Amino acid sequence: MSKIELYDDLELTGDSVSIEADNPDLTSTGFLKRTQSLKVHGEPWVVFSNTNYQGDFKVFKEGSYHKLPNFSNVISSLRVVTSGLQQPKIIVHERPNQSGVQRIISNVASSLDSFGISGVCSHKVEKGVWILYDGEQYQGSSIVSITGDKVDDETIPGLSGKVRSLKPYLVYETPN
Repeated sequence: MSKIELYDDLELTGDSVSIEADNPDLTSTGFLKRTQSLKVHGEPWVVFSNTNYQGDFKVFKEGSYHKLPNFSNVISSLRVVTSGLQQPKIIVHERPNQSGVQRIISNVASSLDSFGISGVCSHKVEKGVWILYDGEQYQGSSIVSITGDKVDDETIPGLSGKVRSLKPYLVYETPN
């Protein structure tokens, strides 16, 4: 079982809360923007600076993080990556509702033109953490999507139309 422990002080001290499932708003735990250190058990976790899995994010693998440079007192929501980060895979579709031309991608795609499609309107993440951009070359607005996410219409907050580039997130924070 995966879980993340959040602490309101450095060095895994102070008040703490243990979370075992995705949480779109840490207000209910009393830990909205309070975390200064954390401990991950099991699968990696993605933490976000805003509620509802928005804003800046970082991925933490199993281990103890005694301090959180540039991310202390900002964590507002979090998600567990149930399949880990290895061998990422996403299925993208040219049209909404998983229709139109389909491509399976397991690596970076700086321009979806090289895959024979001008953009993606829906997707399903089979494995890993993916960052999807509405501009080519990883430019423009972006969203984060993880294992199990199925998005039927890319006109979701943060994107201005079709996804034009995407990449798996393979770098994560290491314990300190």
